[in-house]
This record gives sequence, C-alpha cells and structure tokens, in this order.
Amino acid sequence: MYDPSRRSIEDEMNRYLSDTRYSFVPKLAQELNTDPTQTIVDCILADGLDAGVVHRIGWSLTGIDEIASDTPYKLERRFLRESTKKRLAVTSARARRMGGSVLEHVDSKAEWDVRTMQASWRICEVSVEGNVRQDGRPYSMHPLEATAVLYEAIKRAQTETKIPRRDLIALLATCLMHDSVEDWVKGANHYNLDSAVNIVSPLVILQVLQKTGLGGSRPSYVANAARLMTHEKGQPWMHNYQEYISRLSSNFLGAIVKPSGDNYHNYQVDRLPEPSRKEGEPEQVFMSRLVKYTNKQKILANIIFGDGITNAPNKKNAYRHDKRAIEYGMRILTCVRGIVETEGDRTKYPHVDWNRAVPLDRFRAEVLPEYVENLRNDFCMPLTTLDAA
Repeated sequence: MYDPSRRSIEDEMNRYLSDTRYSFVPKLAQELNTDPTQTIVDCILADGLDAGVVHRIGWSLTGIDEIASDTPYKLERRFLRESTKKRLAVTSARARRMGGSVLEHVDSKAEWDVRTMQASWRICEVSVEGNVRQDGRPYSMHPLEATAVLYEAIKRAQTETKIPRRDLIALLATCLMHDSVEDWVKGANHYNLDSAVNIVSPLVILQVLQKTGLGGSRPSYVANAARLMTHEKGQPWMHNYQEYISRLSSNFLGAIVKPSGDNYHNYQVDRLPEPSRKEGEPEQVFMSRLVKYTNKQKILANIIFGDGITNAPNKKNAYRHDKRAIEYGMRILTCVRGIVETEGDRTKYPHVDWNRAVPLDRFRAEVLPEYVENLRNDFCMPLTTLDAA
C-alpha cells in the first residue's frame, strides 16, 4: 500500500500505480476512451490521496499555495485535466478554511506537542459532532478514551523501548482522529465541493499538523493513517477485511493504533454489544461470527504483527514500510493488554505482565477517568472544544 510520506521518487510512484489498488483502471480507461496514465492520476486525486501525493511528488498547481512540495519530479509535468485542477483548488481552499477554524482553538504560544494534541482534539470533536455511542455518550469519548489508554500503554512501554517524542505524539494524534474522515468518504461528501460544508479530509489533517509543528513526514503519516483506518466498503480496493488490514499495516501509526487504541477500546474497555443471531441464520454461522467478535482484537493484532511481525502474512510489506512498528509496536500492544484484565486473559496472553492490571468494572469507574484527566492535563486539552449551545 502506498504511503505518501515514504514514497517521493518517480520509480516508487510507478510501482504503486501498477499495484492491485488501481488494477481496475486499464479497463475503466478503455471504457471511457481515456489515457490509462491520466485516468490513474485522476483516480488518485479523486480518491483523496492528494493529501500526500500532491504534497510529496510536487505537482505544480496554480493557486494552491498551501500544499508545500519537495523537489519537483517528472511527475509534476503530467497533464491534469482542468476539471481536476478546479476540484483540487476548491478542495484545497475549503481545507484551508477548515484548518483555519481548527487552529483558532490552539494555543499558539504552547509547545509543538501541546499544539498538535489540541488541534487533533478539535478535529476529533468537530468531525463526530452530534454522533453518540450506543450508551448515549458523545461519540468523541471513544477516541478520547482510546487515546488515554494508549497514552498509558506508551508510558509503560517506554521503560524498555525508547519511543521518540514526535512518534509518540503522532500515535496519540492518530488515535484521536482515527474516525475523523469517516463522513468524508461516505457518499456525496467524498466529492462535495460546497464551501459551506465543513468536512474533515486527510488534506485538512495534513495542513493543520504541518502548522502545529509535528515535523518531518509525520503529518503525512497521520493523515494517511486516518484515511487507511476508515472502512470503504464497495470500493474496488476494499474487497475484504484482510485487505483492509493489509493496507492499514503499511502505515506504522495505523498498525499500532488500530489494535492498541481503537479495537482495544471497542472490544475490551467500552465493549460494543455482542452480535445477535439473525432470523434464519444457521447456528454454526452465528457461532462463527460470535467467535470472531470476541477474538477480533487478538485476530487483528496477529494479522498485523504475528510473532513480533516476523510471521505476519504481510511481513514483506511490513518490513518495507513499518520499521517503527517492528521496533516498538508489539511492545505497546503487550503493555495495553496489561491494563485491564478479564476472564481468560492470562491464558490468552501468557506473555503479558498482569501485575498492574485491574478488573474491568473498577477500571471504568476509577482508573479510566484518571487516564483521561492525565491526557487532558499533560496537553492542556479542554473538556470540550465545541461552542456551548
């Protein structure tokens, strides 16, 4: 899977273009009577990966000065259709407006890590405003609590594995915003150019984090991780869950945050309701779904990491892209598993240190609120960034 923050030369880009993600393009181009290369470019831009592709490759687009570019490569000389240029211009202008409204809620005098977390929290809340969890709480509590738990796991992992500060903040920012582009990829919103519609896209995340000072290629990584963590059912590149995880594993932030943040919170802390048997569904089929649900976090982690990633099904892809996931991803996952203990966990994860683990009921009532408060205090994050009604 192409990660724009790691690919910036034409050979690498061409290797991506010939990958299976856009294998449908030649047939599509034939049906449309268009040039296949041009069709691929249009698909990439329309697909939303312009957040990284344009940034890293250096396409020159008049009027889009907010997209910084590295040294231009030959690809910038590729012809872009006028309709594509217009779409990108409007998208970029809207992203600038959205990004500006986010940065208004950031303390410009604070350190870069505080600015990054404040911006990420604002994006999280704005993007899921009005949505609620099944228990009636604001949906933003899911990414906030997941990030608080991940933060504690990273602290524990630091005792044995040194995680650079900027990677640590990138992980937390990814966790906070992992659901933020959900609405952007749905239906008409994917191509909605109405300036009055404020939708968080990867481009918004990229531009905002470039301004908070996260530094280097990490803003591209975070923007792409948010994209990759979003399900896109029905798309030519999204055939099944295994393919979703394979794409996700190409980004070290997504590879760590998905099992250690998002799924840990969904399946261990604030548990989603177990599936019920559908009318007419054979018992064997239902039991299979139930087992997959109860073991989803474990199955997911095994797909991504395997035995320290060396036996993972996608190990070639992982080794190529996710050195940092190899270095400390498994350690973080081990530490997060030792935070809450439920029945059967010691047997399921014998390598985990359970000395500091607490039962789930106590964790929800006493420990989790403390973790959230620690996260908010350490990064000066308000209880809410939303305007009072």
